[in-house]
Amino acid sequence: VSTQSTWVTVLLEDRSADSFFIHDAYKLNWLLVNEFELVFVVVYQKIIQLLYVDELLQRVKDAFCRIYKSALAQQSHLSLVIEGFEKEFEAILRQVEGEAERKAVRPAPRGGTPPKTRAIDAAPPEDRSRSPTERCPSPASPTSPAADDESQEAKLKRALAGRTRGKSGKYSAPAVTKPPPKPVKRVKQMAESWNEPKISGSSEPSAAQVEQAGQIFLPTGEVAENYDDEWDIQNEEGSDSEDDLTSQKEQPKKSKFMSLLKKLPLANKELDDELLDPVLASMREQLVGKNVAAEVADKLCESVAENLKGQTVGGFSRISTKVRSAMEQSLVRILTPKRDVNLLRDVEAANAQQRPFVIVFCGVNGVGKSTNLAKICFWLTHNKKRVMIAACDTFRSGAVEQLRVHSRCLKVPVFERGYNKDAASIAQEAIQQATKQNYDVVLVDTAGRMQDNEPLMRALTKLININNPDLILFVGEALVGNDAVDQVTKFNQSLRDLSDKPVPRLIDGIVLTKFDTIDDKVGAAISMVYTTGQPIVFVGVGQTYTDLKKLNPGVVVDMLLR
Repeated sequence: VSTQSTWVTVLLEDRSADSFFIHDAYKLNWLLVNEFELVFVVVYQKIIQLLYVDELLQRVKDAFCRIYKSALAQQSHLSLVIEGFEKEFEAILRQVEGEAERKAVRPAPRGGTPPKTRAIDAAPPEDRSRSPTERCPSPASPTSPAADDESQEAKLKRALAGRTRGKSGKYSAPAVTKPPPKPVKRVKQMAESWNEPKISGSSEPSAAQVEQAGQIFLPTGEVAENYDDEWDIQNEEGSDSEDDLTSQKEQPKKSKFMSLLKKLPLANKELDDELLDPVLASMREQLVGKNVAAEVADKLCESVAENLKGQTVGGFSRISTKVRSAMEQSLVRILTPKRDVNLLRDVEAANAQQRPFVIVFCGVNGVGKSTNLAKICFWLTHNKKRVMIAACDTFRSGAVEQLRVHSRCLKVPVFERGYNKDAASIAQEAIQQATKQNYDVVLVDTAGRMQDNEPLMRALTKLININNPDLILFVGEALVGNDAVDQVTKFNQSLRDLSDKPVPRLIDGIVLTKFDTIDDKVGAAISMVYTTGQPIVFVGVGQTYTDLKKLNPGVVVDMLLR
């Protein structure tokens, strides 16, 4: 199972730049050899600290590749090579283990310097009969350096006393004024429970408010059956002219990039760091400029470099094409879901078990969780599903009223208990009521919280542990860059650390909002998917309920590399 997980995570998700992989109680280290398309893997328990693993892998790789290369020249069978390599592998293992043991034993330093001893033990034999007080010089002794310092200080004080003596003839020391203490700024601590703000209840939205919201969110005209098709920037209004302007602006950068590539030699060469580094440096700069997190861009470039090293090209013009093609394939593999994402099929499977399908929406503040919850609710009702909304944001003022307006526009019920209540209990009651009334889906809205706010993250973990939802969707903005990695990483880490389950529940999918406001800076999609390993279920591309699309990996990759 560990080896299979390694192939999926490392090779299929383009993480070959990493040097190890942890699965359950095991740790795996590997090396790739592109010249022979070989992978060397060593597996051991992660609690064992083996410091010689990298050296072992390198020596085994060198020895095996040497034998394998000669076997290929002689057209020998691979099984004979492996059988003959067992003894050499055991010899390499014993040699590496012996070197590690010798390094672990630290020899005594030359010169035989004994360890530090106390002053009493280090005294000469003839002085040990005296007491420590007799052996140590007195502070007032005239031969003591401290005594000399004190006598000098006394002389200075007497000289100053003669100058500063008043009428009384007594010495008065100058007054020393201490600076006033700086006021200590008290840091306001976040509430550890959901007791703020103290709002007694919520009011029903008026007819005018519902009508105004309907004008904003409800689509005009007839809704197409396939309005949730994959998002393509070419179908957006004014995109053609914007694309033309973008390509014109990027033309100087492209020509500069190509001129840099053409400076390198055109002879047939094996790809190495010297040839790949200039190309990948420009590629990294382009990815970061398109809003890909710097850490993710570095790992992507390192992974492409590892996959290309050892391959032979005929000229530098083909190097740029090869690097771009490798990066394009890598990005498409990352964005392509590793499992079949079919929300309607999963809903029907849950309904077959006589229970509703539960979706929990989580994320940081202000990313549009409630609005995109309403969009997904409209999509589900458009596909003939009965939906109930659970208002579990008991922290933000106006959150319940916002969902009430959406529920009136969408003609779906909202289950709420007002404010100052436990969100986990509200979700539990909503699921129980939806089960009794045969609803197909329950959409659970939660409060926005920063990823490093432990009390609120603990409350979210409690809600997930008690209710065990079928799908946990992280709602994030397409506008973020480096913060995307920090958000999803800390959300997953908090859910993992604060859970009391043997197998904690983590983020299952991503909803990327405000995707229509970023032009070609679509790098947040890559950053979030690469960090979590989970797919993007929907992207929000507008304000109305029908502005919900599925992600087209090919279009996103083309915009990143354009």
